[in-house]
Amino acid sequence: MKVEVITNSKKVFFGFQTSGVKGRFVKDRNESETEWARAVNDREIGLILIDVFVYDQLKEKVREHEQKLKFPLVLVIPSDEHEPMLGDNLTKIIKEAIGIKV
Repeated sequence: MKVEVITNSKKVFFGFQTSGVKGRFVKDRNESETEWARAVNDREIGLILIDVFVYDQLKEKVREHEQKLKFPLVLVIPSDEHEPMLGDNLTKIIKEAIGIKV
């Protein structure tokens, strides 16, 4: 199972690539939609990470996917421009995504 990030942030993109997570850098809504469709239909991807920028552009598609399908899991992550991705913040996001309430 693969993990992939779709982001509008160069810092997020390169940060995940440095840690071995493949990703796609998008500049606009059209690129976001193209990469979303590709990732959702790739049977090898088990987790799609999208930043707030991408989520804001694709809210309806993301919500529709989450209601219909459970796989791949979609996790919205902070963008460095909007909200820093600190350790505790990221842990909280992951726990909420997989259903652990603290």
